[in-house]
Amino acid sequence: MTSSAPSEPLTADQIEDTVSILMTWEAFGDRIRELREKRGLTREALAETTGVSAVYIKKLEAGERTSPSLPALARIGLALDATRAVVALGDNRA
Repeated sequence: MTSSAPSEPLTADQIEDTVSILMTWEAFGDRIRELREKRGLTREALAETTGVSAVYIKKLEAGERTSPSLPALARIGLALDATRAVVALGDNRA
């Protein structure tokens, strides 16, 4: 599913290691939910588009999934037309 919103970064422009990015899993999940809702997608629609279960997305959004797989995150990011900086850093260009 492609949205009409421009693609957005999921990570910062500069290279940072994962230790230097401070964000709780709850905040990360909130950002995923915010992007999903902004694009008018239900969890079920996002799950169908990404091949990731709606339960997985629910747990990710709730901050209960603290070690999500990179392939799943990549598919979710693509479906939300987002990049790592937007999700991880809360860039408001979404």
